[in-house]
Formats: sequence, C-alpha cells, structure tokens
Amino acid sequence: MSDTYTSLTWTTDSYERLVEDGLKIQYSDSLDRFTIREGDPLSARVDSKRKIAPSRGDWRVAVGTRSSMAADRTHFHIIDTV
Repeated sequence: MSDTYTSLTWTTDSYERLVEDGLKIQYSDSLDRFTIREGDPLSARVDSKRKIAPSRGDWRVAVGTRSSMAADRTHFHIIDTV
C-alpha cells in the first residue's frame, strides 16, 4: 500500500441571498476536503464546514456545522457537529 495521499479542497466565497419575504441569508466559511490514500479505497474521507446566517430586520441567527464521513469494510462513519 502506498503512502501517497491525494487531497482535493473546495472552498466557496461568502455570498448573500435575499428571499422574497425580506429574509436575507448569508453563506460563509464553506469548505469541503476530500482525501484518499492511493491503493486504499477504505481510506476515502470527506470533511465539510458550513456557516449560514439568516436575518430579517433587527434579528439575526447564525449556525455553523462541521461534518466528516469515512468508512471501513462494514460501516459508514458519519460525524456531524452543530
């Protein structure tokens, strides 16, 4: 088995979207990282990070998440944190 890892990182710039009822949604801190070791399909892993902040008028909330996904021979392993 090789010690060579391949990794792809995808980030998205922050942006806002205005919904028809005046709700503004800001998206930021988006990142996805895919990693795999050459010759070892069970080493595949993805890690993601997101932040969303809806607002309207004087109120605003923000939610951030982190997720990771991997697998072994018999199970998928998924971890999500809010």
